[in-house]
Amino acid sequence: MTFDVPDASYYGALITNDSFEILVRKNANTGEGLFLRWPHDSDTRPDLLVQSCLDKEFGVSAQLIEGYDAIVFIKGGSLVNFIVHYLGGDIETVGLQWVALKTAWELVFKLEDHEVLLSDSASLGVLDRWIRNRRRKISEESFDGEQKKWLEKFDRLCDRVRYVLGRDSTIYGGDGLYSEYIKSIISSAISAMKEQEDLDLYLNDLFGRASKPGRSAAREADLIQAIHASLALSSLDLYNAEYTNHVKGCRRVLGFLVALENIYGSSSLEIRRRAIKGGDGRWRGHDKADRIKSDQIKVGQVKSIESAILKVLEDKKLYRKSDRVDVIAEKIAGAVQGEISTLGLGDFFVGKDLQRFIWDFISENKVARGLIK
Repeated sequence: MTFDVPDASYYGALITNDSFEILVRKNANTGEGLFLRWPHDSDTRPDLLVQSCLDKEFGVSAQLIEGYDAIVFIKGGSLVNFIVHYLGGDIETVGLQWVALKTAWELVFKLEDHEVLLSDSASLGVLDRWIRNRRRKISEESFDGEQKKWLEKFDRLCDRVRYVLGRDSTIYGGDGLYSEYIKSIISSAISAMKEQEDLDLYLNDLFGRASKPGRSAAREADLIQAIHASLALSSLDLYNAEYTNHVKGCRRVLGFLVALENIYGSSSLEIRRRAIKGGDGRWRGHDKADRIKSDQIKVGQVKSIESAILKVLEDKKLYRKSDRVDVIAEKIAGAVQGEISTLGLGDFFVGKDLQRFIWDFISENKVARGLIK
């Protein structure tokens, strides 16, 4: 097969296998990036250049599947990528490794060179879309007409779940049922349900708690867990062609989702965060009664913590402006912990609660957003 691709300074190989894993450099330095590429050779056709270099430099036997007409700009010029299917070769001895799509994204965002990060993000985006489209096509090929009809509706429901819950997600890419976020929800929920000795009792208790009225961190957590479990059950019913149960499950997902949207939409995110996470959240050593009696103190404590976050954000050496908000929150959490410890509030958060508090604050606070621009 001959591939018609644009002229470019470099030609790259985005390599995947039958499991849709991605082949990357094991110890990528900032100059190279994660993916393989070679300078343009005017005497060699681009597809033959890529295939030959893979064989000679890495001993990788591969089949080129698709050549893209999209040009990625990198250090030293332009890049055009080929989607490549791995056939064989000893990758361990040549410094390559297989990683999942999610892991590949995580590795990309750890690259320290901004230009390399941008070019590798663009390259991985090409392979990401190809993998998701291929997964969707393979899945839908096994469905009959009836299943496809229900699949389309379930796909839209999954996309709504992703939109509502994905605000706190660091999972990348994809749409609807085929997004990494929804796939991780379903997989985790199925694993959790398998661990239950009495699944019916577990589900009845969970759905009962989620159905109760109220506005608290506990109920919000129950609603999210109930959505996860219901989505997983609906997915299993869909693949098993149990359409009656599938419809019931989808209605249950929608009901819990609407309840959660009402909590999210009843006030600004800033007020909701303070009312739920500050008033009934997971902060250590502050029971509900104490919080009610000391609201004015709590407001002052929250203000002190927010001031500490703003102070740390002024230190541009701790993060990059190109970092996502969740990445910045992770990077500065240690410094913020140090600042609030000097205020006597160092024991105020449990686990990753401080990181989530920072993430929420940056997302919602105009001054904080201005500091990271």
